[in-house]
Amino acid sequence: MSQQDVTLRITLGDMPMEDSFWVTTAIDTNRTVHHLLYSVFPSSDEAASAVEKTLDIRANPDLPEMYREIHSILLQWNEGASQLTFKSPSGEDILLDDPVSRRMAPSNGQGDTIHIVLEQRLDALTAYQSSGGDRNDFLQWMQGSMLIYFMDKHHYPLPFEPEEHTHDWRLLPIADELEALGFIGQSSTEDSFEITPKGRGFIGNLIAETESYIRRFDVFSDIIPGRGLQPTVFGHGRGLDLRVQIFENQGIDPHRAVFLLRMYDGTLDGYTDSWRADIHELEFFNRLLEPVLDHNRVNDDDLDWVIDQGMEHIQQTADNPRSPTRSRPLKSQNLTD
Repeated sequence: MSQQDVTLRITLGDMPMEDSFWVTTAIDTNRTVHHLLYSVFPSSDEAASAVEKTLDIRANPDLPEMYREIHSILLQWNEGASQLTFKSPSGEDILLDDPVSRRMAPSNGQGDTIHIVLEQRLDALTAYQSSGGDRNDFLQWMQGSMLIYFMDKHHYPLPFEPEEHTHDWRLLPIADELEALGFIGQSSTEDSFEITPKGRGFIGNLIAETESYIRRFDVFSDIIPGRGLQPTVFGHGRGLDLRVQIFENQGIDPHRAVFLLRMYDGTLDGYTDSWRADIHELEFFNRLLEPVLDHNRVNDDDLDWVIDQGMEHIQQTADNPRSPTRSRPLKSQNLTD
């Protein structure tokens, strides 16, 4: 089978074509698009590093960084942590089983080119299940925590017997679970639920757990790791947020920690008009948990050193520790809500 040079061009979402990643590789054009993608973006780090070294950085010095980002996106998709669509620039679906020859076209003096537009949707709950967690149990815990949050912070009076087929009526299964745990019960003065002393204890435990994460790890929310003689900088305003990577390193469930931090930083307060409907939507929780899958990272070899630097900084600033009430919001790199 003869091979020929083909340029693979990839853009992410609405990215302009001039900003796209591209690489030229030799391939039998009767092979599939899937084969082309995984020959350019192999699953092993060693093989991917070998491909990265072949990129034409004289033509575009940003190609290695773009390569690593797309490689990470494809790995997440392969692990079931996200969903991807593969389209042509005109919006036509590209099937991974299509032969490369069917998708080639001349382009800007680069010869035969196949242009793929990737659109990614992260799926943190599927990733949680894939890592060994019980998605349904975790979702039930988040829904219960969210309902009691709005009852507590926003004094929401959930009726004990709401009208059928209303938002409040749809909340009853969640309320029933909280009632069975003894966290809420019928008010003695109103026809609504109220938080019990045991429920207050539950809220207090959530707050204590969250503030422990803030005290221990908020220093890593804005960090520029030192290089050579350059010192590590904390609180710069434009540093990396490494908290999720460090949660994973320290054996802390990043999904639970991110959800707690996002409740604590007031993210849910932006949904006061819609939360009774949002609480039933998987996509709503996927958006809240997006930082679990979309966060800054450093090389694993550097992480222990970064942690040591952070612990040393905490000791040096022990007389003026960061107040938990001033924790920085934890958001994904792409999240805008």
